[in-house]
Amino acid sequence: MSMKVMRRLGTWLLLACVLIILIPKSASAHAYVVKSNPTENETLKKAPSVVKIEFDEDIQVSSFNTLYVRDTSGKRVDLKDAHIDKKNKKLLEAGLKENLKNGLYSIQWKVISADGHPIQGVIPFRIGLAEAETDDIQVEEMGYVPQIDM
Repeated sequence: MSMKVMRRLGTWLLLACVLIILIPKSASAHAYVVKSNPTENETLKKAPSVVKIEFDEDIQVSSFNTLYVRDTSGKRVDLKDAHIDKKNKKLLEAGLKENLKNGLYSIQWKVISADGHPIQGVIPFRIGLAEAETDDIQVEEMGYVPQIDM
């Protein structure tokens, strides 16, 4: 081989190595929450009409997907209309009943991420000011901890 051919081959090999290093590889990671409304442990002055959870990747449309909002007695206060947004497949949302009382609430969610793995978590929030110190203990216990079902 001539020196010119060797130099071109070396240049192409170097370019290929640089591209392999710089181009990100796809990873099979589970989805995680990037934001929610309300946020974890947020205290709201009044009840929202809708709760929303946005993930870092699309979530699959499935009957497995759930989003419940419950008060401290366990009673559901959502409108049982949880759905994935049609325009943004990363967004799970549900409407809330009107005139919710002040107190603690929790958003309990389960979805299947784009890689096919089920994940779930809880996002606590409060409407109005704290009335009893026992409520604060429950907020600590209900903190957002995503779980992966194997």
